[in-house]
Amino acid sequence: MAPTINREELAWAAGFFDGEGCTRYNKSRRHRGGNLEVTVTQTDTVTLKRFQRAALGTGRIYGPKDVVGGRPQWQFKNSSYEHGQAVIAMLWPFLSEIKRRQAHAALTIARDNWRMKPKTSRYRGVCYRDDPRYLKKWRAGIQIAGRWVDLGHFATEEDAHQARLAAERG
Repeated sequence: MAPTINREELAWAAGFFDGEGCTRYNKSRRHRGGNLEVTVTQTDTVTLKRFQRAALGTGRIYGPKDVVGGRPQWQFKNSSYEHGQAVIAMLWPFLSEIKRRQAHAALTIARDNWRMKPKTSRYRGVCYRDDPRYLKKWRAGIQIAGRWVDLGHFATEEDAHQARLAAERG
């Protein structure tokens, strides 16, 4: 059964996010690339859990983290590009102009910095994504005019390779 979207809760969540939230691209130090992060930090877990419910249960709540001279803090964090993009899309109609600009900038950077890992496939520009949320596990991409273009998800490695070849031919 699909989760029910409550517009009033989304409007509340967007207002809360406007005041307390952050959308950013976090460049990874451990491996090539980075990830889109949608975060909200609070000293109250009840409010964060309400935000998480409004975001259809995506993300995790971490904490508590001790703050010198302050109260312990918890953080809602969504570090998946797909989930972060979904949360932003749900909140978008209710977000202020400045939060929209910040989200757009982070989404653009995340998209532009996404890179394939050719070593995961025998074909250049094709990678395997072992994620139960996706039925089509193979992803293909190509670089055009210095920008990485995602060609989509495919059922087989060969289909992804053929899509890349077709894109290279124009």
